[in-house]
Amino acid sequence: MAYALALKAATSLPLGPVILIDTLLYSFITILIIGSFLNPLLAKMDVKRKPKDANASMEEENDEGTGCCVRFKRRLAEFDHEHFSPLFIK
Repeated sequence: MAYALALKAATSLPLGPVILIDTLLYSFITILIIGSFLNPLLAKMDVKRKPKDANASMEEENDEGTGCCVRFKRRLAEFDHEHFSPLFIK
């Protein structure tokens, strides 16, 4: 959202290019510097992935039916467990 607003300001305001550069620098600093501390911080706090069987037992307890929303939530949780969690939690 900030990037879209900065792009609009770059064409509309006299200080627009400065706003765009500041927004990009802030974004890169946030992602590269602050984001690089995330993995060591999680390791120090001993955050680890849940075993696969623990997720299956929780899904069985929380299963309220076979509706469209329940299937979507289950597939989203499986996708998160298989693809996103390994990126952030070891």
